[in-house]
Order: sequence, then C-alpha cells, then structure tokens
Amino acid sequence: MPSLQWLPGFHLVGSLEVLLVGFALYYACWMIYAHFFHPLAKIPGPFWASFSSLWYFDIVLKETSDAHQMPLHEKYGPIVRIAPNDLSVSDPEAIGVIYNAKKPFAKSGFYDSFVSHINPNRRDLFTERNDKNAADLRRTYAHLYTQSAVLNYEPRIDYIVELCSNVIAKVAESGETIDMTRTFRQYSFDVLGEIFYGKKGGFNNLHDDKDYNNWMAMIRTTASINASTNWLPKFMRLPFLMSGLVRSDVRTAVKGHFQVIADAKSAVRQRQDDIKAGRDVPTHDMLTKLLAIMDDKSNKLDFSILDVDTHVWGIIWAGAETTATTLTSIFYHLLKHSDCLEKLLREIDDAFATGNLTEPIHYMQAVKLPYLNACVKEAMRIHPGLGMTLPRSVPEGGTTIAGRFIPAGTIVGVNAIVVQRDKSVFGQDADDFVPERWIQCGEKAAARMERTMMVFGTGQRICLGKQISYTEMFKLLPTILRKYDFELLSPEWNPHRSWFADPSEVLVRVKNRA
Repeated sequence: MPSLQWLPGFHLVGSLEVLLVGFALYYACWMIYAHFFHPLAKIPGPFWASFSSLWYFDIVLKETSDAHQMPLHEKYGPIVRIAPNDLSVSDPEAIGVIYNAKKPFAKSGFYDSFVSHINPNRRDLFTERNDKNAADLRRTYAHLYTQSAVLNYEPRIDYIVELCSNVIAKVAESGETIDMTRTFRQYSFDVLGEIFYGKKGGFNNLHDDKDYNNWMAMIRTTASINASTNWLPKFMRLPFLMSGLVRSDVRTAVKGHFQVIADAKSAVRQRQDDIKAGRDVPTHDMLTKLLAIMDDKSNKLDFSILDVDTHVWGIIWAGAETTATTLTSIFYHLLKHSDCLEKLLREIDDAFATGNLTEPIHYMQAVKLPYLNACVKEAMRIHPGLGMTLPRSVPEGGTTIAGRFIPAGTIVGVNAIVVQRDKSVFGQDADDFVPERWIQCGEKAAARMERTMMVFGTGQRICLGKQISYTEMFKLLPTILRKYDFELLSPEWNPHRSWFADPSEVLVRVKNRA
C-alpha cells in the first residue's frame, strides 16, 4: 500500500493542519500571557477584554457602547480594561491628567479611521495625532471661531432660525406630527451651509424637507462604522468594510461620504473662481475667510487649497450631528419634565416683557438667562453628543490614574456619558435631569462640574466650533419654545450608542402657543 504522503493533496492538507495547529497554539499562549502576565493584567475588566477587542467591536457596532460602559464601571471601579491595551477611565480627576492642557497625552491610533485623505500632506484638526501639528492648525483657525467672529454670522443664523420656525408653524397648522430629531438635524446642517458655504438657506434641508445627498444619514452611519472598525484586528478591517457594502444604508452612506467631499471641493473652487473674476461674494462667511488665510503670505503653515477643502469637509462632518443631538436632548428632557419647561417659559416670557429678549433673539441676550443656561448645561451633561471615550496614548515614563500606575503606550480615555454622571461631582441625583443643580450648587461646586464636562472635549483639543454650536442653540430654543406648545408622543427616546449618541426619533404634536 503506498504511503499517504504520495496521495494527491496530502502536502496541502498537512500544511493547513500545521498552520491551524500553530495558530491555535499561538493564540492560546497569547490568551494566557494577556490574561495573567500582561502589564495590565491586574486591571479589572470583563474576561474577554483581557485578550481580545472583538467583544467591544460588537458593542460599538450594535450601538450599545455607553449602555455597557456605565455598568462596567459600577462593577469594576474607576479603571476598566476594555481591550488588551485599552482602559476606560471614569475618575473625574483623570480628565486633568489625560487631557492636560500643558502636557496632553497624544491621540491614539483610533483617530486614523476618521481621516478623510483629502490632503495627502496634512490631516484635519480632529484626526491630527501630532500635538505640534495640531497646535499649528489651531493657531491658524482660532480667530475664525472666537465669540466676536461667530457673532458676525448671527444674521445668517437668524434666517435659518426663521426657516425652522416656519416649518414648525406649518405642522401646527396642519395638525400633523413632526420628528424633532430630523428637524434639528436639518437646522444644524443648514446653519453650517450658510456659514461655511455662503448659501442662502444653507443646504435647503429645512426649506425642502429633504436630506440632500443623504448627508445626514451618511454621517451617523459612517461614524458608527469608523468607530467600530478601530476595534478589529488590522487584518480583519478591510474584509469587514467590504462586507458592509451588501447593506443598502452602507452603500448610501459611502456615496454620501464622497459626495460631501466633492461638494466641499466644488464650493471652494467656485468661490475661488468668483473672487478671481471680481464677482460679488459673501465677505463674512467662513469660506471667504479660509481662502484669505491661504492667500496670506505671512502664513507660516503653507496653508493650501487642500487644507481649505479638508476644513470645510471636516466641519460639516463633525459639527452638525453633535449640535443636533444636543438640541434634541434639551428639547426632549424639557418635554419630559413639565415643571422645568414651565419655569423656562416664565423666564423667556419675562425677558420679552422687560425687553431683555427681542425678536430675532440675539445670542448675547439669550445667554444671560440663568435658567436657560442651566437647562442647556444639564441636557448636555445627561446626554452628551458623543458616546465613546476620547482615547489617548500614555507617554514615556507612564502615569498614575486613580492610584494605579499605567505603563507607557497604554490607551486610556474618559467617556463623557459616564463621567458626567459621577455622583461625587454632580450629586446623588446625577442620573436625573435637574437644571437647578447649576444654579443652587455654589461657585466652587459649579466650577468642578464645569471641569468634568466633556461635551466638546477638553484641554488643548477642545472643539473649535463650540461657540457656533452654542449660538445655534441659544437662538433657536427660546424662539420656538415661546411660539409653540409641544406634546411629546415618543414616551421614551432610543438614542444610538456609538461614536455619536444621536436619538433616532422624537415625535411631537405642535400647537400655536397662546
């Protein structure tokens, strides 16, 4: 009988067996090392997290990340191992360590999955991991985002506020219902279209009640995919991304992603051509000012047309969804707490009666209303727009967090949704919507609460568009709350829990307010 080794295919089958056995042995050794001998082995956390990030990938993909992280910290304490080299931190004092304004930890590789690749030579401010490069970019842009600069855009925002109010008025007249989540997204997108593209009516999402180019759907879908992909081993990422194309919503999102880039480039080139041809162009929108930076010979950054493209794309991608989520949170929680809503309405009505608020509402007027301020802060606290940690890499020499030494190279991060419900900072009722906590707590306690808020990030990397977002909110909310009565038809909202923590639907019935 001939030897088996002469049978056709024996060598191939035998080689595969050896490879499979070798892989199994390697992974078994890795599991033993990662669970018992890894530098983070003594950090508590779920069993699977000690040797694989796949369990967390599943959580992020299913959009339940913060729903898991809060119970994890309740069970394991202020530091939880969520992957072999990743830690989630809930200690409020860790914010000043990880995101220290003077000595910040570098951004981790997590942000690589969000790179637009528009400019091969430079990333946008959000995805730039090098702190020096990020500081250079920030200095270049910062003057465009100061409070005084944003106030120059106020007449443009007034127009979008009016559009939004008119949409709600039509619903009140017809007796139909309206999804305020969608309306707030349209509003936020159109504001950015006015400010950055100089288009009358922004992208006309409100005017036409459309999601042009599926931008709104694209942002939340691609953000979820990008965030979850980071938790896969690198060799699995491309197959996962390709497999997602079988889903129609993913295909639509991919088309929308490239359409956003194409439209950003088109708007920039058109404005450039108009300026060169001497045509009338908006002089006080962001696009003209970005092009002025490019033409400034004293600009040491060598700011190019690709940088303008990248920035215009990035602000749409990052700025619209978070503002819309915050607006929805404020609106939803006020409707759920009628006593808070009534108190706010009295403040708004009194302000109009005394002339402290006028139509159209100015930001500098609205921001002085103490209870409105408290409601905005409380809604952002209890439901921030981001649902995951902002990961950073521990520098050389390691660091100490919550009494534990954390070695260099470890990825650490704080989740705003978790830390902003810390009872030692916000009180035993931290899980409840209580705007009064911001008024009655005292100066010292209020300062500590402010330091613990991470809605717009913190430290050197705090969001540049923060003032635009505040202006959008403080102008719109008093306007529509004063004019209309809203009845909440969605008893409990159902937010997505991935990178963006955006609500799916908040249905209301509207009446004109007496």
